[in-house]
Amino acid sequence: MKTLIRAAVVPLCMIVWTGFGPQQDQSAPSKVVDVSIMKIDNVWKVVLTGTTDTEVRVVRGQKLVFNAVGTDVYFQFDNDSLFGGHKKFIKNGKKLTLGVGKVAKGIYTYSAFCLGPMEFAEGGSPPKIIVD
Repeated sequence: MKTLIRAAVVPLCMIVWTGFGPQQDQSAPSKVVDVSIMKIDNVWKVVLTGTTDTEVRVVRGQKLVFNAVGTDVYFQFDNDSLFGGHKKFIKNGKKLTLGVGKVAKGIYTYSAFCLGPMEFAEGGSPPKIIVD
């Protein structure tokens, strides 16, 4: 009789746990985050590729791919640990893939200078990368 009671209790606990507990997305984050430096409404911006969203979130170990659309871009990162250096460059129409280093969670600002128009790109102004 005890065996039957245990069998009935365990599934009930599982139903309560998964059915009524907080739901969390168990999927792993994508290994790559794509952003584009491009002109939107006459303003150079850093956005998630395919959107106008300027919030860029990554986790350590992810790759961040910068796409230059319409200009060469010089980057200057405030924290050299983020991508292993302060300065990076990408030519118009090309991609620059950088792996997120072993940095603390937080907000990391940088600048993206668009060489053709001689303007800085916005992205929350200054652009930033949020490491979760």
